[in-house]
Amino acid sequence: MTDPTSSWPIPASQTPSARRHIGVRAFLGTFGTSLFIQACTLAQGVIVARLLGPTGRGEFAAVLLWPMFFAFVSMFGVNVAIARRAAKAPSTETITQASLILALLTSCLGMVAGVFALPHLLLENQLSLLPLARNALVLIPAIQVSSYLGAIDKGSGKFLRFNITRAVFNPVYLSCLIALWILSLREVLWFVQAILAAYVASATVRLVWTFRRPRIQGMVRQCAGTLREAAPFGIVQIGVEACSRLDSILVLWLLGTENLGLYAVALSAAGVAGSIAEATHTVTFAIAAQSRQAEGFERLARVVRCSAIIWVVAGILLAGAMPMLLPLVFGRDFSPAILIAVAAIPGTAFGGLAIVLDQALRAQGRPFAGLLARLVSIGTMVGAGYCGAMWRGGGGVALAFSIAQLAYFLMLIRSACRHYRGSSARAFLPGPSDLMNVLSHLRKSISGLRRNLEGKQKAQDCVHRDSI
Repeated sequence: MTDPTSSWPIPASQTPSARRHIGVRAFLGTFGTSLFIQACTLAQGVIVARLLGPTGRGEFAAVLLWPMFFAFVSMFGVNVAIARRAAKAPSTETITQASLILALLTSCLGMVAGVFALPHLLLENQLSLLPLARNALVLIPAIQVSSYLGAIDKGSGKFLRFNITRAVFNPVYLSCLIALWILSLREVLWFVQAILAAYVASATVRLVWTFRRPRIQGMVRQCAGTLREAAPFGIVQIGVEACSRLDSILVLWLLGTENLGLYAVALSAAGVAGSIAEATHTVTFAIAAQSRQAEGFERLARVVRCSAIIWVVAGILLAGAMPMLLPLVFGRDFSPAILIAVAAIPGTAFGGLAIVLDQALRAQGRPFAGLLARLVSIGTMVGAGYCGAMWRGGGGVALAFSIAQLAYFLMLIRSACRHYRGSSARAFLPGPSDLMNVLSHLRKSISGLRRNLEGKQKAQDCVHRDSI
C-alpha cells in the first residue's frame, strides 16, 4: 500500500534534517516515565484488588471493558494521523486546534454508540452493571482529548512534555484510590468516579499546556486532512481493540465476573515489565514517522532485539517470583491467579515486541500491514481461547492469549520484512553483540545517575559550608 501522504508537498523546513533529533535520551526518559507509570499501576491494582475482592474486581473490569473499547475504536485512527502530521509539520499550532475539534466529534460518536450497544453486549446476569457502564462512557471525551494532544507531542518528538503529561493520570488515580481506602468506600461506583477524575485531570493538564488562539481556516483544513488520513488507521483500530480485549471478553462471557477479576489481576501482574514495550514503541513511532519511506530497518531490528533480551530476563525473574509476590501483593483471595499470570507472561512479551513493529509500520503509512496479523491473532484467540476456557478456565485463556500474541508477532515480522528495504527475518534474532549493547547502555545510565547524585551532593555540601 502506498503512503497516503506521499503526494503531499513537503517544504524544506519539514525535511528530516530539520526535524527534532531523537536519540538514546528519548528512550531513557520515556522508559523512566514508563517505569513510574508501571509502579503506580501496580499500586493501583493492589488497592483495587484488596478493596473489592475477586467479585468486585471483576465487576469493575466488566463496567470499564466496553466504554474503554468504544473510547479507542471511535478514535478511528485519528490519533495516529495526528502523530504522523505532527512529525512532518514545522508548527503544530493548527494541528492542536484541529485535534480538539476532532476529539469533540469522535467522542460524541463513541458515547452514542456505547449507549445503544451496551444492553446487547452485557449478558443477562450482568445487566445490573448497565447503569454503571453507561456512566463510564463519560470517560471517552477525556481519553480522546488526552490521546490526541499526546499524539502531537509523540509525533513531533517533544518527549519531555509527552512524558510529563502522560504521567499525570497515575498519581491522581492513585490518590483517589487511597482516599477511598481511608474513607472505607467499597462500591464499584466510587472506583469508576476515581478513574474518571484521573482521566479528566490528565486531559486538563494537556489542554492547559497546549491551548492556542484558534485560526479558523487552518483548523478546517487540518480537520479535513486529518480525517482523510485517519480513515485507514481507523479501520485497523477496530481490529486493534478487538484483539487487545478479546481475552477479557471471552472470560467475561464464558466464565463470569469473578473469574474476570482473577484474570484482570493476573494480567496486571504479568504486565509488570510492560514499561519496556511502552517506552520502545512510543519512541520508535516518532523515529519511523520522521524516516523516509521503507528506510530505517536496521535501527528498528536492533530495538526489537534489545527489547527481546530485556523481556527474556524480566520474564524469567517475574515467573519465578510470581507464586510468592502475587498473593503477598494482591491478597490471598487472588492466589488462583498465579498460574494465569505465569501463563500470560510470554503473551505480554510477544505482544509488546509486536506493538513495536506495528507502530513503526503505522508511522510509515502502512496501517493495514498489521491488520492481517491482528486478524490471525483474533482467529487464534477465539479458537484457542474457547478450548482453553473449557479446559483450564482462566489459565487456559491466558495460554491461548500467549499463543495468539506469538502469531501476531510472527505475522508482523513478515509484514516488516516486506515493507523495509534491506530487511531479513534473521535480523530480529538477538545475538551476543545485542546483549553487550544492552549492558553498555545500562552501565552508561547507572554512571550518569551516579554522576548526577554526586553533583547534587557536592552542591549541597557547598551550600552547607557557605551557610556556616
